[in-house]
Amino acid sequence: MLTALAFVALARTSLLFHARGPGAVARATRTAMRGTPTDAAALLDSGVDVFRAQRALRRAKRCWPGQVLCLQTALSLEVMLRWLGVTAVLCLGVRRHEGEVQAHAWLEVGGLVLDDSKVHHAFAALDPCSHPVRQRIEASAPLSQPTLPSAPGAPR
Repeated sequence: MLTALAFVALARTSLLFHARGPGAVARATRTAMRGTPTDAAALLDSGVDVFRAQRALRRAKRCWPGQVLCLQTALSLEVMLRWLGVTAVLCLGVRRHEGEVQAHAWLEVGGLVLDDSKVHHAFAALDPCSHPVRQRIEASAPLSQPTLPSAPGAPR
């Protein structure tokens, strides 16, 4: 049942990404970032195993044609959990790695981090709030300030 739900969620977000365009993706991303995550007690009371849902989505992704990146994964899992009555919050983070700026997306709910690639700790979260998981992430991976090249002839 959860794997079928994962396929439906992946289909929904694939349509969002490929048919509706960047504006629709941006709106869905903003909406998923604004919620208040279900707290740990309510998560336990709900009986929803968020890690089981995450594994179902991982199974669906293995069968999905084409690559499913972190933002589509996080939005798909957020949709699945919302359908199951659990509110998760989408987190976005950035880091500098080997001279380039990289971004990553993951979910947080009930004090838990749901991240398929398990690299969220290496990213500085955007839009910080008082959520304790987000504070730990920020403290563990501050983003270094980029250095911009000087214009020719400009004083250094």
